[in-house]
Amino acid sequence: MRGCSLVRRSVGTTAVVATTALTVGVGASLGFLYGFLAPEMREYFVIDRARAGLLVSVYFGATGVTSILGGILSDRISARRLIACAIALLACMIFIATRAESYLLLVVISMIGGACYAPINTGTNVVLASVVPLNQRATASNAKTMGVPILVSFGAFFAPVIGQTFSWRVPLFASGIVAVVVFVIVLVVIPDVSSPHRIGVSERPPPGFWRMPVAAFFLLIGSQPVYSWSISYLVEELDVGKLQAGSVVGVASLIGAASMVALGRVSDRLGLSSRRTFLILLTAALCFSQGSVASASRIPTVLCLLAITVAVVSQLAAIGTMHALIIDLCPGSTGRGSGLTMTGYYFGALAAPVSFGFIADQIGYSYAWSYCATCAALSSLFFWSVKWIPKPKDTGALSYFR
Repeated sequence: MRGCSLVRRSVGTTAVVATTALTVGVGASLGFLYGFLAPEMREYFVIDRARAGLLVSVYFGATGVTSILGGILSDRISARRLIACAIALLACMIFIATRAESYLLLVVISMIGGACYAPINTGTNVVLASVVPLNQRATASNAKTMGVPILVSFGAFFAPVIGQTFSWRVPLFASGIVAVVVFVIVLVVIPDVSSPHRIGVSERPPPGFWRMPVAAFFLLIGSQPVYSWSISYLVEELDVGKLQAGSVVGVASLIGAASMVALGRVSDRLGLSSRRTFLILLTAALCFSQGSVASASRIPTVLCLLAITVAVVSQLAAIGTMHALIIDLCPGSTGRGSGLTMTGYYFGALAAPVSFGFIADQIGYSYAWSYCATCAALSSLFFWSVKWIPKPKDTGALSYFR
């Protein structure tokens, strides 16, 4: 273990941020794979769209239910140990899922796997608050969040085709192997930190902080289906081939990932006071793009594909900037602030896939995308209201790498 400690001291902040990106990407992977493999899993388990979406909803909903607990634990114990334990349990759940013969077992796996994702989210925010300077937080937060679209892009490219050619179990098994690798990297790279011991400021989120989880709730309802349902939508409604549909979502994710760091730098250069305004602009762009997808039957297919790309970029940049704003508002209670915000965020995840699938089944995809656009607009409204949350003094990041 002393050798691991020496490695952690030598790798530096960049390696820590890269590791948090890998960690959140793996943490989210199972929830997204359910969406990418929905056609094959629907056929294998003989389920409708709503029940296929329920797997995604339960996964991210369990993350929401356990996020406050994850935030408390992240503030009180070693972030590295908490994240490593969560990744290890998640890997076990993924491997069990590859052997599942019952839909009910997959629901249970989704509950446990989603609960593992909560301390991964809150713990990585505590790590960033501890090692990243104030004027680099948006860049680091976007870089961390970038782990999700990078792994999602691989899943979108390969999971549908591999699932159709071989079995839906094969992509799940591959993600389990990746989780094991990331578990080892976390033990080697992530430092031992917990936020209350880091700085001498309030260990509670500021008054009015409830606006952040509400904004996050609407943000996810308005954006999550662009991942979970885009492939099915393109295949079923626009007659796009599975390979082409997966490629569109994969390319959109890669463009989003490439844009995130650049947008984070823009946010950092604008300054902390402009973080909220930047979020409002990003969620407005998300609203516009989802509305364009809803009009796909009346616009050229290429414009619909462009709108999906804009939606992915806007969502990813908004999520990364939101994490930076959490750290700004809760410098001494990053875990708790993250837990509260992620509770709203993943309650949105609980509602998004099932509600989208239900609306698509009952009255059509265009109405489902319009529903997403409306929720994105409400998210923008609540991020605007964040201006009434008092901003506490932040003494900056811990100089861990000395």
